[in-house]
Amino acid sequence: EEMSFVAAFLLLTQISLAATAPSPAEIAKKVGDSFLNHSDVFIFWGYGGALVADGLLRANETFGIDYATPLAVHLQAFNTNPASFGYKLLHDEPIPFGGAVGDSLGLFPIVHLRRYETTHSDPNDLRIATIVADKYVLGWPRRLADGTFSRDAAWAGEKDGNHTILWIDDMFMGLTLLSR
Repeated sequence: EEMSFVAAFLLLTQISLAATAPSPAEIAKKVGDSFLNHSDVFIFWGYGGALVADGLLRANETFGIDYATPLAVHLQAFNTNPASFGYKLLHDEPIPFGGAVGDSLGLFPIVHLRRYETTHSDPNDLRIATIVADKYVLGWPRRLADGTFSRDAAWAGEKDGNHTILWIDDMFMGLTLLSR
């Protein structure tokens, strides 16, 4: 009898939660809107900014939420601001390699590539993705003998002149653009 009560309680709780739970599209809209409302923090040319912007474009495709339009404003700003990587890439200005293959430069072009694949709205998208893939990912200077991306520093004060420090997120950052 106690088991029946517990089972009934759990079933009613599950039904109640299912009836009030927001849909995936509602969650995506709420999170995406928050990212855009705080774009100065979340939409930037870097590792985190790449993942947020890519996620917004995927929400645009999956749920039909128009995040492509506000993201286009940010991408255009990256391409026209002389201090931005986008501008420097398009104008063949030298950009020094950072400490990791994708932290500052190598991952963000997945956003340009995604927009190119889905809309072809800006011819510079493919150009930016290709330049970064060729010059800054495939051209990454710190590698193991087998070609694995490596670092010469793990954190402040931890140096390795042999470039043998491996971080798994470097593999993700370095290979994501290439695999796409």
